[in-house]
Amino acid sequence: MKHEEHSTRLPASRFYWAVLDPPPSPATQESLRYAFEPFVPAPIDTVACRFLRPDRGGPVVACGIDIEGLGHEHPGMTAVRPDALPDFVRLAAELSELDSDSMLDRLAFTAADECSGLRLLRSRSAVLMAMLVLSIALLCAGLLRRADRFNTTVMDTHAATSAVAAATLGEPRGAEASLHPLVRLQTESRRLARTRSEGNPDSIPIARDIAPDLIALLTAWPQDFPTRAQQIDIRGDAVTIRGAVRDTGDFERLKLALGAEMAGFEPPTGSANKAREGYTFNLVMRTLPRSPSPASPLADRGTP
Repeated sequence: MKHEEHSTRLPASRFYWAVLDPPPSPATQESLRYAFEPFVPAPIDTVACRFLRPDRGGPVVACGIDIEGLGHEHPGMTAVRPDALPDFVRLAAELSELDSDSMLDRLAFTAADECSGLRLLRSRSAVLMAMLVLSIALLCAGLLRRADRFNTTVMDTHAATSAVAAATLGEPRGAEASLHPLVRLQTESRRLARTRSEGNPDSIPIARDIAPDLIALLTAWPQDFPTRAQQIDIRGDAVTIRGAVRDTGDFERLKLALGAEMAGFEPPTGSANKAREGYTFNLVMRTLPRSPSPASPLADRGTP
């Protein structure tokens, strides 16, 4: 051969070998690579393959070698060939009446195999990278949409709380017109507390301040499922709530939410009744009894 001086013979152990069953006709290069893949301890995309098929049919001899570094390991080569056939391949060749020497000449791997294999590897890597970038973009879009929905829910809750506070206080007067309803509610609560603390407590009947209870109730009211409060009555040591829910499950969740968040109150009690649409409910929450203050040490001595 006129290019024999540029050919390199490598030991058969440097190559991957297999004798494949006769493929269905016609057999494509991809189908043969797929059949050869279980016999290769490396990604098939990084392996250059040659397949020798007898003209009259029969087993296919498959041979492969790692394509990475072929040109760097053997610079100036025109081809890399095995120097011999493994025993099981030579036996299969004899049974198929194939000439071993001609098989060795046909099992030539060149630097072009390295280039084509690397191009295929790079193209698949680019596809995987594009899919990764697309997945990250979709994930970010989903997170942004969820954050937007969360912000919308928070704003709706704040608006509903402000509307309840404004309806409770009535129309603002004078300088209060520029204040937010929740700020007005806190201001009114402080004003009432200050007024009731002035003068003689024994001569002025002090009613219980319901503003903190109302604020606590509005804060504890759940927002993750639909409910409708039709009436809130705060009198004495009890808070009575009448409203509507979708089903008894929402009623139980409402009871649990208020019982967990309303400090200073006993767990709510009540019932839900079937209505034309959903269920109507009646809840009662009573304040916890205050522990009596310790007796004065002078109480039993009398007045001297």
